[in-house]
Amino acid sequence: MIKTLATLLALLGLLLTAWWVGGGFVILAQTLPITKTVIWDANDASEGVLFYSLGLDDEPRMTINAPAHQGSVTFRTPGVHVIKVNATNFWATSADTTLTVTVIAPSSPTGVTIQ
Repeated sequence: MIKTLATLLALLGLLLTAWWVGGGFVILAQTLPITKTVIWDANDASEGVLFYSLGLDDEPRMTINAPAHQGSVTFRTPGVHVIKVNATNFWATSADTTLTVTVIAPSSPTGVTIQ
């Protein structure tokens, strides 16, 4: 049903500030939270996609009405996160397409005195 979702997230807005390292993207965040735009290939109109569902980890999902094919996710903590997207048409909902992202944020220095 959702052939282009197989290539979902290939054109991520994350690419501008992320690197592919050992099987996943790494985002170097200067501060948290950090919001990134996720963009995926839209499905052909003949597939009748009504909406997409975008989620991060176990947070509630956002509904994005077709033909739009982008949304934002906010990373609030460093560590490994999973972005999930699926599509729904009149007949079914596709399985999730996922992308694993590791967020690295600088730690606060300890034992530093400014005089």
